[in-house]
Amino acid sequence: MSAESPQICAGRVVIITGAGRGIGRAHALEFARQGAKVVVNDLGVAPDGSDPTETPAQQVVDEIRTLGGEAVASAHDVSGWDSAKEMIDLAIDHFGGLDVVVNNAGIGDGDTVDMRYNYLDLNPWSIDFFNIQFLKSRGCTVFYNPQN
Repeated sequence: MSAESPQICAGRVVIITGAGRGIGRAHALEFARQGAKVVVNDLGVAPDGSDPTETPAQQVVDEIRTLGGEAVASAHDVSGWDSAKEMIDLAIDHFGGLDVVVNNAGIGDGDTVDMRYNYLDLNPWSIDFFNIQFLKSRGCTVFYNPQN
């Protein structure tokens, strides 16, 4: 996307969760500018977790493609085993591999991130809170170590 300087991520494949808006969007645009192929993951939900739509993710994908980069949208829910694996499979199937995962997903009102039960059915004071990160990490580990 930029011929001004060497692209430090050229040829790399990255999944960025929560990439439809805010800092996740900024991550997606910068990784693409640096030459990465980007899986733009976002549920596209309202601040209360309702009304999922792939629109925010697709808008970022369109922006990356307009700038000459490669990207694909993902509306996979990162809080479940199967959907986390499907997101990883999407990266592998679409781009041939996976090098980086930016764990950025969260739901908030623009000022705070809230992980109360009524948003994602997670209790931030239990081990379940950490499952979102673990699910993606485990899926990546299985990809890189298919014997286990």
